[in-house]
Amino acid sequence: MSNLSKQLQPFPIVTEIRVRWGEMDAYQHVNNVVYFRWAETARIDYLNMLAISLAEPNAQNEVLVIGHQECKYLLPVTYPDTIWVGTQIKEIKEDRLIMECQMYSEKNGRLAAVSKHQIFILDKTSGQKLPIPSHWKRRIQEVQTLLLPS
Repeated sequence: MSNLSKQLQPFPIVTEIRVRWGEMDAYQHVNNVVYFRWAETARIDYLNMLAISLAEPNAQNEVLVIGHQECKYLLPVTYPDTIWVGTQIKEIKEDRLIMECQMYSEKNGRLAAVSKHQIFILDKTSGQKLPIPSHWKRRIQEVQTLLLPS
């Protein structure tokens, strides 16, 4: 990871993922769906770091959901390799968080993919989107501010 340290420095959390043989497809590179699993792992690590409950932000009636996700593939990844996923919140909107995961290949020494997600809180009864709680916004800003150069 030493040659990737500079690229990963801006991220509040970095997740290490070892590429498994079974993640490759018939074309002998990691299947495109696997990148979404890696992003999921990194997203959960980030939310856990914030101490935000994943299953139910409010045990009575709220749940976290992914409303949209996308992935841009920049280079094929193959076994064996280690992927370093830097995760951050790129934007806090009234009713969603915009998260980005940058996936770096240790073997290739560069960015392999970028995944973006929109995270919503839904009212379980009505199915309506709820505003992002102010304590979440504060916690995210605290974490991300710690990374800004002095």
